[in-house]
Amino acid sequence: MGLVRRALENTPLLRESAKILYRRPVEVPRALVICGAAGLAGFAAYRTEKGRKMCESLWRMGFKDHNQEKLPNQEEKEKKPTVFLDLEEVLIKKAWSIWHLGYKITVREHAEEFLFHLSNTYEVVCVSSLPPEISEEVFQKIDPYKCIKYRVFVQDSSKFSEENSNRSLNTVVRVRGTETDTPSQNEINIGKWNGDSEDKLLLVLDFLINLQQIELEDFRTVLRTYKEKSFSSEYKRIQKEIYPRPRKYLLFADEESDPVKKINKQRIEEYIDAKEYVENQLRIRGMGR
Repeated sequence: MGLVRRALENTPLLRESAKILYRRPVEVPRALVICGAAGLAGFAAYRTEKGRKMCESLWRMGFKDHNQEKLPNQEEKEKKPTVFLDLEEVLIKKAWSIWHLGYKITVREHAEEFLFHLSNTYEVVCVSSLPPEISEEVFQKIDPYKCIKYRVFVQDSSKFSEENSNRSLNTVVRVRGTETDTPSQNEINIGKWNGDSEDKLLLVLDFLINLQQIELEDFRTVLRTYKEKSFSSEYKRIQKEIYPRPRKYLLFADEESDPVKKINKQRIEEYIDAKEYVENQLRIRGMGR
């Protein structure tokens, strides 16, 4: 309660209101005081442009009905399979911070490399339940070169359906990080990310690239084989068959020449080179203006 009181008293616009609120009879419920403080804080926030946008986003999230919109038709010459990524489960970790009165966002390692290479093979669609004003800042960090084709905002990502997306389910993959009561035939679950450093996105990238190259008719044929299994464990086992390690002294696998590590390293370096090229081109254009 002291924290709420200090926050009120340190806000000039609310200082006088705070005095009135705290000159209350003892029997007035504390919840009423907190609600009053929240209301006054919301009114103060609404007086700023950023605050208005936040309030409008909260209104859309909490009260406005959302019907899932279909994606625009793909042009025949640009037709690609489609991958749906759940932003909060796959690419970032979000945690509510009372000190910042907002979400603390942690970007998953290799998110940029993942999106860069994935966009060469797939139409990338991101599904997010974050307010657009917050998600816009996140996208600027993880996708500076606009590899994500479409961004879909939904109140609850678990209720988003690929079936209503205007894409053929034969060539659709949904990448998720949490279990659902009714998993679709088009999804793989890579498990919840706890914020630690890891290279799982590179593992998923390799899976999706190989899926597109090997299975051309119906992705679900392959995706079904991962149901009721740990995606990481199962695909790492398959990777060993796809990329057999060379034998050292004809007996033992050579750890130093692990083909998977070489491929991951190559993909990271390719992204770094492409990023440097794009940045140089942007600087040249800026100097020419």
